[in-house]
Amino acid sequence: GFNTDYIAIQRLFEDNGIPIKASIAVFGSGGMAKAIASALDDCGYRQVTIVARNADTGQRLAAKYGYRWQPHWAQGDAFEVLINASPVGMAPNADQCPCPEALIRQAQYIVDSVANPIHTQLIRTATQLGKRTVNGLEITKIQSIEQFILYTGVTPDERTVQSAMDFVLSFDA
Repeated sequence: GFNTDYIAIQRLFEDNGIPIKASIAVFGSGGMAKAIASALDDCGYRQVTIVARNADTGQRLAAKYGYRWQPHWAQGDAFEVLINASPVGMAPNADQCPCPEALIRQAQYIVDSVANPIHTQLIRTATQLGKRTVNGLEITKIQSIEQFILYTGVTPDERTVQSAMDFVLSFDA
């Protein structure tokens, strides 16, 4: 089978030039976190910590790839890349942020898998602090194109994709 979220994460990490030696925190241990951890592993990232409140799924996910696990953000945590792979910040709880501002301040890259709203509290804070960001819509765009190709065998042209993106963005005003 194919996992188009996996494909999107690999492509976005490559396109954004995220260094292979970067320290990375993945918040969450559900389906999206699994796709992200697998993509990071296959790309060669080794300094990854899974931060997950669910000890069972968090520890299993971390152990599968030889990553670290911790149940919550800890005093003194510092990561170059923060990835939200949880529903924290998703509508209707868009005012929530999955990590403390201090962690966002010291990070270089912020990735949020939440696509609704597009501009989550995490993305807004990171943008205000001048961080490089990847939002959930960027992930959705890539995985949607990949799904369309898998189902139809047709690669949509860039104009069609941009038209669809413009339509989606018209609701985020």
